[in-house]
Amino acid sequence: MPAADRPSGTDPPTIDDDRSPDRREHLRRPVLWTGLIEIGDTRARCSIHDISAGGARLTAGPQLRADDRIVLTIEGMREIPGRVAWRDGQMVGIEFLVGSSYVTRMIVAR
Repeated sequence: MPAADRPSGTDPPTIDDDRSPDRREHLRRPVLWTGLIEIGDTRARCSIHDISAGGARLTAGPQLRADDRIVLTIEGMREIPGRVAWRDGQMVGIEFLVGSSYVTRMIVAR
């Protein structure tokens, strides 16, 4: 049942639910995964701290700037295109540029 049709508080939130505590569109899942960021011909390792169907929070090198288009690859998953939504020191927020069901299937399968 879609979240909009479900009575409030009936089912526990899922990775693709819209009831995350910080009012984000998708529930975050805390993780500690290693990934690979690609920007054009440049590749760099990153550490992923949380992930949702809509994006990820990660630690990455200084080459990333807000609005950069990237491709994130996580071991055991397909490539996920995204953009840098924000940066605070080494911490970077990535917004995924694919449908949430695409990412949700990969996260759940991992």
